[in-house]
Amino acid sequence: MALAAFDLIKTTGTAPGTENDSQHHPCYLSVDSNSTDTDSNSIAVPKSGGPNFSYEQALRFKCTVAPDNYCENFEVWGPPVQPDHDRNPANKVTIYWGVSASYSQPTNSQSSIATTRQDTNYYDSEHALLLHSEQITAINQKTNLLYDQMQVALGAQQGKLTTMTRNLAYDEV
Repeated sequence: MALAAFDLIKTTGTAPGTENDSQHHPCYLSVDSNSTDTDSNSIAVPKSGGPNFSYEQALRFKCTVAPDNYCENFEVWGPPVQPDHDRNPANKVTIYWGVSASYSQPTNSQSSIATTRQDTNYYDSEHALLLHSEQITAINQKTNLLYDQMQVALGAQQGKLTTMTRNLAYDEV
């Protein structure tokens, strides 16, 4: 039995968008880019009012090795805490997720797609976000898009946060 394989793809730019293999960790940035340069493209902590937002990340999985039959029920989840839970003050940085079958140009204002808090909704395999339910049977087929956005609130501490893990599970038949 051959095991299916998938690449993580990040899409940037205006529709239909530019797909980039994201074998590295996708980063929350102040620009719509596949860059990993968080020093030059960091999300500013608001000086008043706020919050500030990263550009949305439009992420999907693309089949690179076909399953013998099919894969389905693609689910994603992350940690049960906000990314800055160990900071003082804590919980000023929040991650939002949402799913779309079609691509739209990412925004750095509040997302209309990534509207659900990840840490309180999609925090383990029992509370995962269903990314794609349809069957994937062949190379180059793709899942729906996971829109992923970071919100930074007034009072957040400056500096890099710990790495955030996204978990993926699917059924292979």
